[in-house]
Amino acid sequence: MTTLARSSFRIALLVTALAWGAFPAWGASNFVRVPFGNGVSVEIPGTWVVLTGDQRLSVEAYVAARATRKTEPASAAHLHDERGRTRALVNVLFSPKNTATQENVRELTAEDMKNLDAELRSLAEKPLKAMGTRMTHWYGSRIRVIDGLHVVVHEHQTSGIGDTGPTRVRGLRVWSSPRSFTVMLSYRVSDAKMLLPIIEHMTASVRQE
Repeated sequence: MTTLARSSFRIALLVTALAWGAFPAWGASNFVRVPFGNGVSVEIPGTWVVLTGDQRLSVEAYVAARATRKTEPASAAHLHDERGRTRALVNVLFSPKNTATQENVRELTAEDMKNLDAELRSLAEKPLKAMGTRMTHWYGSRIRVIDGLHVVVHEHQTSGIGDTGPTRVRGLRVWSSPRSFTVMLSYRVSDAKMLLPIIEHMTASVRQE
């Protein structure tokens, strides 16, 4: 990997570092494709709530509003439990200053991935103390191809914020200058049996037009 490419990846990591501070099996018909701006979309369960600007809308209401440009692009969507606590969350962040490309990702060697994994772990750990939580496990990083995009996928688990309990976090980093973005997915470990199939579906549904 070239020096320029390595510098690009470091910029990408720094630009998206704040993403860490922000989270029964279903059939495909239960999901709605939700646009997040810049051509990025993710299929989200119809029962979730979409955050757009200072509004909270149902998935159906949001998609209808976006069709007529009556609201801003979504920034996040979440699922709450009966006590109003977050059970699962997805948010999307864009990195226009990131100069790394899909070619850079495809050229990553095993040594590059080892170094990248260490940097991603360090970035994930930095904001946790201020949030009143800590990392309890790092599951590592890998490359996954999603709809033709080479995506850097990394996962970790935290002790959780407040009384939400242990939380699993999955990051999907798409470096495709000048349209790079990161999708962050998180869910309560206690709800993994129900939520993991949903998280997997959402992961596989990531698209960029």
